[in-house]
Amino acid sequence: MQMRRVLLLLDRVISKFSRTVGVIAIFGMIALIFPEVTARYVFNHSFGVSEEFSSYLLVVAIFIGLAFIANEDSHIRVQVIVSRLPPRIYGWLRAFTFLLFLLLSIILTKVSWDFVLKNYAYGTKAMYLTQTSLWIPILAIPVGFGLLCLILMVRFLRSIDKLHEDRQ
Repeated sequence: MQMRRVLLLLDRVISKFSRTVGVIAIFGMIALIFPEVTARYVFNHSFGVSEEFSSYLLVVAIFIGLAFIANEDSHIRVQVIVSRLPPRIYGWLRAFTFLLFLLLSIILTKVSWDFVLKNYAYGTKAMYLTQTSLWIPILAIPVGFGLLCLILMVRFLRSIDKLHEDRQ
């Protein structure tokens, strides 16, 4: 019973954090792009940084938002075959899918973390006027995959718990 509460709390905190950061990033993009478009068409002037920083915010919105999307089951999926499976087989298949997705996400977290470290070590900078150190916006990728790993671990454990409940 205690494990269920911990998993539920972890699930809620990560999902709320992921959703909040994703929404803030999207509103940040709007706040950058709207004045840029207005200035370009009304005053025939460009700020020159909106494109760069809005693309960084897009990376944040996508990768940090992964955990929320996975937790809400909002990703695209086709259930033509699995919807016809008996509930017990469907439950085991769902648990296996969570485990497989978790293992893939762990690999992606490691690979993207190594990419951040390489960019930091080489001092890679953006080719824009701001010369932003690229490891900073790229850091959203392993953080997002790490949050996704935690959500998938929770979903896997909850699906196994549900299978044991259904057995009894």
